[in-house]
Order: sequence, then C-alpha cells, then structure tokens
Amino acid sequence: MACHRSDRSGGRRLTWLVKSCWPDTLPEAHRKFAHVPPEDHQPSSISALPDDLLTECLARLPSFSLRSASLVCRKWAETLSSQAFYDARRRLGRLNHLLTAFSGAPSVVLSATLPLSAPSDWAPARPLPLSGLTLSHLAVVGRDIYLLGRTPSAASVTLRYDPWSGSVSPRAPMRRPRKRFAASVIAGKLYVAGGAVRTLSGGREAVNSVEEYDPITDTWRDVSVCATPRYGCQGASVGGLFFVLGGVRIVGTAGPRRREGYVYESNMDTYDAEAMTWRRRRAVVPIGGCVVASCGAGEFVYVLASHAVGVSFWRYDWKRDEWQREPNPAVGEGGAPPVRVDNALRFTLASAGNRVLLVQTGGSVCDLWRRSGRSGRGSPEGLVLVYHCETGEWSRAPDLPVAVNGAVCGCVYC
Repeated sequence: MACHRSDRSGGRRLTWLVKSCWPDTLPEAHRKFAHVPPEDHQPSSISALPDDLLTECLARLPSFSLRSASLVCRKWAETLSSQAFYDARRRLGRLNHLLTAFSGAPSVVLSATLPLSAPSDWAPARPLPLSGLTLSHLAVVGRDIYLLGRTPSAASVTLRYDPWSGSVSPRAPMRRPRKRFAASVIAGKLYVAGGAVRTLSGGREAVNSVEEYDPITDTWRDVSVCATPRYGCQGASVGGLFFVLGGVRIVGTAGPRRREGYVYESNMDTYDAEAMTWRRRRAVVPIGGCVVASCGAGEFVYVLASHAVGVSFWRYDWKRDEWQREPNPAVGEGGAPPVRVDNALRFTLASAGNRVLLVQTGGSVCDLWRRSGRSGRGSPEGLVLVYHCETGEWSRAPDLPVAVNGAVCGCVYC
C-alpha cells in the first residue's frame, strides 16, 4: 500500500514538472485580462438608464410626486415634459382630469387643482411667481395650460403653466390687447375673438380681429375679422369650428361728443378654422337672456344663460343646427329656485370628457338672495357642479377654495 501511495505521489510531481516546462500559448489579450484586479463596483443612478427605460420608470410615479421629480435634475425635467412621457402615462392609465383654477387678483396668483377621479377635496393652493397681473382666460392645449391676462398698464400677457412641474414660462403676447373676449382651442391652436379696449375718453372700443396662437412657434397672427363686433362674449369649439356667442355690441355716434349704447347680441357666429372663413350665421340662441358661460363637450356646445328670474342650461347640436334645453343647475340649496345672475355673480363652464363642470368664479348667492328680498340659502361662493351628459343629471363637487375666488378655471387631462 505504501508503495502504491509513493507511486501516485511521484506521478503528481512528474506532471507538475512537465507542465512547468510546457510553453505558454495563451494570447496576450487574454493573459492581461486574467491578471487585471477587479475594480470597485460603483452603482449607477436611474438617470444613467436609456431614455426609453427612464421614461417607463418615471411614468409609473404617482401624480402627486411629479412636481418633486421634476426638480431632481434637468434630465428628469426634460423627460417629464416630453410627449413620450405623456403617451406612456396614457398607456398605463395614469392620466386624470384635473379641474384647475387660478386666482384672478393682481396682488398674488394662486393655483389649485381638483382631481375628478376622486374629487374628495382641492389640493392646497400654491402661490405662483407672478404679481401685478389680472388673468382673464384659461385655455388648455394638450397637457399645457395657457393663461391670458394683462398688466396694470393694460398690456397683453400670455403664460404657459405646466401642471406636473408647476412651472410658469412667459410666451408671446396677443397682437392687440383686449378685455372680455371669446377664446377657445382647435387642433392644438388657440383662437381669440372680439373684446374691447378702453379709449382715452374713457369709453370702449371694440376689437374686431380674430387671432390665432401656435404654441409650437410661439407666435400670434391675425386670421380674420369678427363677423359681429362684440365684447363680453363667450367662446366654444366643436368639430373644428369656433363659436362666438352672446356679448354686447357697441353702438353710438363718433366724434368728440361720442355717445355709446349697448345692444345684447342673441346670435352666434361660427368660424371655420381650417377654411379660415365665417360660416352663415347660426340659429338665434333661443334662451332670450344673456350668455354667461359656454364650452364644447363631445359633439355639442353647452351654454349657461341668465334671465331676470333665474338661469337656464342649453345644448346646441351644430350638425343639425338645433338647440335643446337641458336640466337647470341647482344654484340655490334646499329646493329653492335659482336666483338671478347679474354682474356680481360669475360662472365658468369647462368640459371633462363626457362631463361639463359649472364653477361659480365670483360673487355670492347669499348676497343676491338678500338683495332680492327673498329668504333661502345658497352656496356663499365657489359653487362647483358637475353635469353628466349621458344621464342628464347634476352632482355636487367640493366648492372652490376661498383663496382662489374670482378665478379663471379649466380642465386639463394629465
């Protein structure tokens, strides 16, 4: 046994001796790689991912964290503002209709949002780095919000607001300053029509131009002249058409002793954005009152009108050129009839898919009750109602925060 173990031991030594004399045929590149000591592993950040993978990861963040995510680095901010990110969230079902309001007071501008998927309460109002501005209109183009307003010197102002990051950037102003005009969005472009400006004598002068804004080139241009000069008018868009409703027309004599008069316009002008022409004047609005708010939803135009004794709600079918009366919103509470709407009480209509939102943006219903000498209760201010177009029913949503009373409102899908 000892002899056999000695033979095996000697065999191993002989094999080692033979291998030590064997020529080294390992390639130079392999031999160097085999002898390089391993480097310390440095973990890579998520920003080092390819753009498509980074977009997929960030698209899964909850909505409330997007504002913070945009502050991490420039690459994240650029990713969140890209169309690919928006498309990814849409594909994942993470988009939501947000009712957004901005205070119209010039001292400070506040923004507040209400998610319509679970409208439990408004998100806390956030101050924006703006001052000395009076906001008059809000328009939604894609997922961006455009604010139209003016400075104390009556100069026109256009701002773009990113609802995800909360950032505000200045854009090109309108070519002509105007107040109380109609505005709407068609095919990703913003259209404004009508309105008026103050003259040196203290009167009003109608602005007859129709302007188009292209967000891609950040430019305004004149595209037409108003079919009916008017101010205090409302705008809505459906089917590539820009509808200008209601308002008043300035009439009077020219010259140093000019006398102005105001005539309510009950008609509706229709501008074809693609053909850049006005169509024939549509059916006279059958409401017999003053149009105070309007919006387009689905294939219809919805209009809120005020009368001497209440409000009415209408739907316009532009294909058939027909008006249909819809159930009135319950402005008063406790079964009380709706109150008269005057200049002290203002409303805004905004569309959210198959819903129309009615927002009381100014005034107090209680004050109108007291002034009319009637008893009853109403929402003090900031009433928000939701009209369900398919069922024809109204529901109540959380009231507008007091801090943003007198606001401009709109609904963005983001």
